[in-house]
Amino acid sequence: MPILVAMRGGIVLVLVGLALAAGLCAPAGAATGDYLGVSVGTLFDAERDFVPGGASQLDSLGRTGIPVARVDATWHSVEPYGPYPGFARNWVAADRIAGALALRRIRWFPILGYATPWSTSAAGTDKAGPANHAYFASYAAGVAQRFGPGGTFWQAHPELPYLPVTAMELWNEPNLRAYWRPEPDGATYASLYLATRSAVHEVMPDVKVITGGLSPYAQPEAFLRTMFAARPDLAGNLDGVGIHPYAAGPAQVMDVIVSIRETLRSLGAGGVPIAATELGWPRPNQSPNAAFAIPDATRAGDIGLISDALPVSDCNVDRLLMFTWTTPEANPVEQEDWFGLVHPDGAPTAAAGALAAASLRELPAGAPLAVCGGAPATAAPLALDMKVTRARGDQGRTCARAVVTYRGLPVNRIPVEYVQGANRAAIAGDDDGHTERCFSRPGRIRIQAKAGRWAASTPTTVRSLRKPTPKKPKKRPARRG
Repeated sequence: MPILVAMRGGIVLVLVGLALAAGLCAPAGAATGDYLGVSVGTLFDAERDFVPGGASQLDSLGRTGIPVARVDATWHSVEPYGPYPGFARNWVAADRIAGALALRRIRWFPILGYATPWSTSAAGTDKAGPANHAYFASYAAGVAQRFGPGGTFWQAHPELPYLPVTAMELWNEPNLRAYWRPEPDGATYASLYLATRSAVHEVMPDVKVITGGLSPYAQPEAFLRTMFAARPDLAGNLDGVGIHPYAAGPAQVMDVIVSIRETLRSLGAGGVPIAATELGWPRPNQSPNAAFAIPDATRAGDIGLISDALPVSDCNVDRLLMFTWTTPEANPVEQEDWFGLVHPDGAPTAAAGALAAASLRELPAGAPLAVCGGAPATAAPLALDMKVTRARGDQGRTCARAVVTYRGLPVNRIPVEYVQGANRAAIAGDDDGHTERCFSRPGRIRIQAKAGRWAASTPTTVRSLRKPTPKKPKKRPARRG
C-alpha cells in the first residue's frame, strides 16, 4: 500500500515538526525522567571532537526533550599510557562529551571500555577482556568520580547545567565474539563486573553499573547463567542487566525481555532491573541481513508502542535507549548505515518524531501491564487501533483484511486473530501492519489484534459475504422455419 504509507509519512513529518518545536521549551526528561534516550556515537570522532555536522545534530537532539544520550567513555582516551607514576589521567576527550551533552541539557550514559594496548588479554585488539581487572575498575571509578554526582567535572564547570552521570554500562555486547575475543567468557566478564562495581560504589555509591547490553543473537540467557555459576556473589551485587532486544517487531521485543526476566528469576535475581540499552530498526536497504528493515512510518509506530509499554510493564525495565540518532545512509548494502533517526542533512524521520513525542508523554499511573508475570498486573492493555475491510476472494470466499496501528502509525508483527466458529488463526502483520484471512463458510468473523495481555485492539465482528448466485443462462427464442 505505497500510497497509504506515503500519506502516513507526510502526516508524521508534520508531527515531527510539532514534537521538535515542543522540545524547544520542554526541560529534558519533563515526562519520563531519564528513562528514554538514544545513542549518539556517530556524532563524534575518535578524539571526541564533533564530526562535520555533529554539533548541529546534537543541537536538534537537545531541542526534542529526549533526556539521555549513550556514547563511550573509552579507557584508552583516559589512560593512554597506563596508570603509571608520572602519567596523569587525560580527561580531554571525556570532558568534551560531558560538556557537549550538558550544554544541551542531555544526561550522559557512558559505555565503559574497551581494553587498551597496554592492558589487553588478546594482542592486537581492544575487543578483549582487560589483562588487569583492577586497572580497569580503577578507570571506571575515575569516570564516576569525575562525572557522577558532585564530581570534579561539575565542580570545575558550574556554568553548565548540572546533569551528573547516574549509571554506566560496562562494555558492549560481551556475549558476542566481535566484542570479546577470542571467545565470549561469562565467567571472566562476571569477575570484571564485580571488581568494577565495587570500585565505582566505593567512590560513588549512587552511580549504577549495568552489565554490557547483551546481544539477543548469542544466547544471552546462557551467558547470564555462566556468570552466576562462576560468581554466585552476583546475587545482591548486580545493579542492572543490559540487553539489546533487537527483534522483528514490538511483540517480539517483549519476548526477549520476558526471557531475560525469567532467567533472572531462575538465578535468584528477579528484582534486578533490566536496561534496554540498544534497540532499533533500520529503514529498507539492500543488505543481505535486511530481514527486519521496515518502512519509516512503521519504525515510528513500533518506537511509540514499545516506548509506552516497557516503562509500565511488570518487567522492571528502567531505561530504553534507541539506536541511533544519525547514520551515514551512504552504503546501500551496509545495514548499519540505515538505522538513523535523523538523516545526515539533519532532516528528521518519522521515527525521530515518535521518540521525541514519547519522551514528552507522562507515564500512566496505576497497576503495571501484564507482560512478565510478576506481581498481579491489572492495568488495561495499551489500545491498538485496527481497521477491518472485507472483500470477495476467489471461489466466492470472504476475505477480511486488518490494518493495525498505534497512535495513528502502523505497527508490524502484531498477531491478529481471526475466528469463525472452530476455525481460528493468528497471523502476524506484515511490515505495514496488514493481515488477511479468507473464509469459505458463511457466518460471523471475529477479529482482534492482540500482543499477549499488554496490547490489544477492540474486537471487530464482520459477516461473511454471501456467495454470488450463479446467473441462469438466458433462453434463446426458438428459431422458426
